[in-house]
Amino acid sequence: MASFENEDGEHLGVDILGVDILAGSSVFSRPRYAAVLLQEGEIIDRYPDLSKRRLLRLIRELSPSYVASDNIFELVDDRRKLRALCAAFPLKTKLVQVTGSPYHGFKPLREISKLYNIPFSGKPNPMQTAEIVARLVDLGIGFIVAPFTDETKIIVSKSRHLGPGGWSEKRYARKIRGAIQKMAREITEKLEEKSLDFDYYEKRSEFGLDKAVFHVYAPKKEIDSFIKRMRTSLIQVKVEPVPSKTTTYRPINEEILTDLDLFPWPVGGEEERRLLPLIVGIDAGTTTAIAIMDFSGNLLHLSSSRECSRSEIIKLIIRYGKPAIIASDVPHTPSLLAKLAATFQVKVHNPKEDIAVSAKTELVNSFLEENIFINDKPSNAHERDALTAAILVFKNYKNLFQKIDSKIELQKLGINPEAVKVLVIQGMKISDAIMRIANEKAKEKELLETIRSKEVPQEREIQNGEKIDEDTDQRLVNRLKRRLDASRKQYDFLEQQNEELKHKLEANQNRISELEKQLEYLRSEKAKDLTIKRLHIQHQFEVKRLEEGKKNLFKETELLKDEINRLKEAILLASDPELVPIKVIPDFSLETIEKAITELKIAEKDIVLIKSLSGAGSSTAKILAETGIKTIIVPKSSSIPQNALSILKEKNTILLEEEKLEILFKEPFAFMRKNLFEEAVKQAEQKLEEEQEGLLKERLGKMVSEYRFLRRKELTE
Repeated sequence: MASFENEDGEHLGVDILGVDILAGSSVFSRPRYAAVLLQEGEIIDRYPDLSKRRLLRLIRELSPSYVASDNIFELVDDRRKLRALCAAFPLKTKLVQVTGSPYHGFKPLREISKLYNIPFSGKPNPMQTAEIVARLVDLGIGFIVAPFTDETKIIVSKSRHLGPGGWSEKRYARKIRGAIQKMAREITEKLEEKSLDFDYYEKRSEFGLDKAVFHVYAPKKEIDSFIKRMRTSLIQVKVEPVPSKTTTYRPINEEILTDLDLFPWPVGGEEERRLLPLIVGIDAGTTTAIAIMDFSGNLLHLSSSRECSRSEIIKLIIRYGKPAIIASDVPHTPSLLAKLAATFQVKVHNPKEDIAVSAKTELVNSFLEENIFINDKPSNAHERDALTAAILVFKNYKNLFQKIDSKIELQKLGINPEAVKVLVIQGMKISDAIMRIANEKAKEKELLETIRSKEVPQEREIQNGEKIDEDTDQRLVNRLKRRLDASRKQYDFLEQQNEELKHKLEANQNRISELEKQLEYLRSEKAKDLTIKRLHIQHQFEVKRLEEGKKNLFKETELLKDEINRLKEAILLASDPELVPIKVIPDFSLETIEKAITELKIAEKDIVLIKSLSGAGSSTAKILAETGIKTIIVPKSSSIPQNALSILKEKNTILLEEEKLEILFKEPFAFMRKNLFEEAVKQAEQKLEEEQEGLLKERLGKMVSEYRFLRRKELTE
């Protein structure tokens, strides 16, 4: 068993849980797993059949240093779920994939295990696979899966939102902001006491500090010991690991992989861009804006982001090249820019005094007008300020850069002018910079010729008298070969870029010609006439549209007047003591009944007229009867279904027929003579009483008959 340490200083082979999915099981539906616990190279325990929930519980109970797998997507079915899985692990536990990574390449488990003399016969079963992956991790083979960065975000904010309050609202708000400020100071002191690197962002309002955010460049486990997540009645403190935008994979032991060349790092397509020197303008704050420009004044990138970490800024910059100078639009150097400059070992360019907003706007607009094909344009004030800083640096060095280009071209030195410009920015004279780059190129050329002729001596003297042995010389050869390959790639890339720029230039020139023709046409008298005609037509359409709108409004007004007159007549009729008001319902359907009850406010003792009996049934009759209405007028009572009729009679609802009454309609109401209504109600009540008496007699007769029948039966028995 190996006895090396990894980069965190932890001894490998202490406690490793090897995991493999069972045959026939699927990560998409209730997966089952086999697991092996390895400690100091010895199998401590075996787990032949575990559900995913039991496996996670086991990991939390054992808290192993590593969970090993030959394929992490046997544990999760989606990259997005990988972050949740790793977050569920104990702090010390790391997920390891032994077969490689998307960045380093992959090798079959069988091939790796044979290389390290881990014996197995045939195709290993899940339990054997779990043991193999655990032993490989114990030997330092595998890649730690890191969905989180080694960074932590600490957020101090109010614990609840402030709504509208009384006279003491402002005082309470000031109290909260004061508590936030006090906590921010305490956290700052603790981080500085621990000598931890961090960036600080804050959001302020009229009451004070609204929110404080610390971006700490240390893993969460280091911070948990002295800063805890908390919540009080006033404020809350959150301590969260910063998720990585893409999952990273780092070797458990870099030396083993390098020595054995097990997973050779593939050459990336972006490698050649890293040689390009850049001017980087940055506006630092809660919202950080970045403008990246090359030495020719081409704007390569412009963006802004809230609470952006320093590592994210660095990753963004190196995608385009290496900064030669970092620019600010303010006279003093912000802390973030100073730290970035120290990281890249470059200087910060500041203006001598504050620049007015109008001057910034004019500078940026002028730059955009000169470069009309730039796609990235400032979308906010932060991006404008970052671009201003970059433009100022470019304008400051523009004449110097042109002088360098002319001098190199005139002398036909064949050296990279960008390298000379970088040295000049650092403070070197143009002639000295050119001489230095020319000497370096000559030395490289001499060494490359030696390499090609294979006349590399086993031992040679260098300038300071020290000797370089054969191994050192071979490393130098390898380094120069890599530089030669990189230079060739850069040359190919620049050739390709040059062709693309030529095509773009040609397309842009064609576009300019088209725009000039359009401009000339628009300036002509004919264009003016066409514009006047077009405006006249638009005016006519607008007038027509307004006239149609006027007609529609007139029609709507007339309808409303008719409705008002109808309602006035209904009000007059309702005030007549000789008339009885009736509420009209179009039909007996459930929807119509419910709508009428709501809109007409049908209530107890109301009189209701139902024009159509369609939809009548027990449910509609029950809903209507439960309102407690006194009387229902229908076209023909004989047309009402028996089940509906029974329910209405049970509620003692009087049914009148419309044909026998003189009804005057004024929608949505109707009226009838009071004397006729009372007479009809009286007759209906008498009829209802007679029917009830008849039913009662019939029931008594049945009861007597049944009694007599039962009595005779008893006597005969």
